[in-house]
Parts: sequence; C-alpha cells; structure tokens
Amino acid sequence: MNQLLYVYGIIPSQQSIAELATITFGSLAAVVEYVSAREFGQEVLAENIKDMKWVSVKAVRHQEVLSSVGKEITVIPLKFGSVFVSEESVQAMLNEKSEAFSTILDRLDDKQEWGLKLFYQTATLQNWLEQNNKELIEIDGQISTLSSGAAFLLKKKKEQLLKNKVKAEINAYRKSIFELAKHYSEELLQNKELDSKLSGNPDANLLNLAILIRPGQLAALQKELIAIDESHKSRGLYHDLTGPWPAYNFVDL
Repeated sequence: MNQLLYVYGIIPSQQSIAELATITFGSLAAVVEYVSAREFGQEVLAENIKDMKWVSVKAVRHQEVLSSVGKEITVIPLKFGSVFVSEESVQAMLNEKSEAFSTILDRLDDKQEWGLKLFYQTATLQNWLEQNNKELIEIDGQISTLSSGAAFLLKKKKEQLLKNKVKAEINAYRKSIFELAKHYSEELLQNKELDSKLSGNPDANLLNLAILIRPGQLAALQKELIAIDESHKSRGLYHDLTGPWPAYNFVDL
C-alpha cells in the first residue's frame, strides 16, 4: 500500500472545506490528506519522529491545516501523526467514537481556544517598588542615618521586605488577570508555567492559561487586558494573548 490517510481533525459532516478532502460517517467527517506510506508507515513514522527537522515541517503543516479549518468551522484537532490505512478504517474510527466526537463538537461550537500568558521582569518590578513603595523609601532614608552595623541589619530587613512586596505585586496581578479571564471565557485551564526555552521569552512566566472563549467576547477581554497592562507596564508586568489555536486543551479523547 503506497498511500495512507492522514487525519487532521473531525468536523460536522454538513460543513464543507475547500481544497481539503473529507471522509464522512453519519453526522461526522474527518479532514484528511493522502500521504506516502514511505513517510508515514508505522515503522517509518516511528523513525521519522526522531528527526526534529522532519517533525517541525510536518507539525507546521498539521497546525496550518487545523488553524485554517478552525477559522470557519468547529473542528476537533487530532494529535500529530494520526494515520489510517483506508477510508474504511477512518469510518470505523468515526463510528467507534461518534458519541464522544458529537459531544465535543457541541462543547466547542462557536468558541475558540486562546493562550493567555503573564510575564514579569524581576529587576524592573524591584526598581519600581523601591522608587514608589512608601515603606521601602522610608527604610532607605533610615539606612543613611545609621551606623554601619545597624545599617547592615536594616538592609537585610529591606531585602526581605522587598521580596515580600514583589511577591504581593505578582500575586495581585496574577489574580486580577485570572479572574478577568474566568469572567469572559466559557472554560479555562491553568497549565504549568513555562521556562524561557519553551516560552521563547526571557522574562519569567507567572501564569499560563488556556481559555475557551466565544469570538464575541474576545474584544472585550482584550480591551480590559490592555487597560490593566497600561497601569502595570512600568512595573514590568504584562500579558501575552495568542490565538486562536486548535482546541487541544479542551479535547480529551
């Protein structure tokens, strides 16, 4: 067998997609593409996924197809590398999981997944607090009048107080954004914070949310996020809202 069927995702069968093939079963349809068994055969695929260059190219294609489909149609994204040997095997999969797929499509209807991440710049936040927090400013004034020994102890006290103030600012910002996202979204998932290698951002990630939101609510959320950032940017606190993405975080198959 020279060709296999790569399945990108599942959509309602009554929907149509230009330039993409579908295989239907009842009320469901699989968005598919014929691929070479020389690349996607079971044993070959197991080797190819070890090649990051190959994976990156194919993963981009996977993402692009799902993003394109998702702009117009509710789609359940399948994981990268979902390959079937025939149309009949795809239909059998649709039949087996028809109830679960139908339930998920209903949940995702007229909703989009967006990613909301919060970041902070440690040095910027510390500097802002030292220049604007009354307690810290008063301690600095006291230090300049003390002997070296007493000044040393007060500096240690200031260091701890500064850490506490940084933590309080971060927690307050994180809570306000979390509650805002919760208010506007239909569903919300808090993922593990990312290190700089994964986030692609040198600043510290303090919140990593996946939100499922109706497009009509998105503009209002963005407006409030921007307003909050305007009052926090001088403190080194800001958000990054990206999307829409295939709704992987809200699909459990």
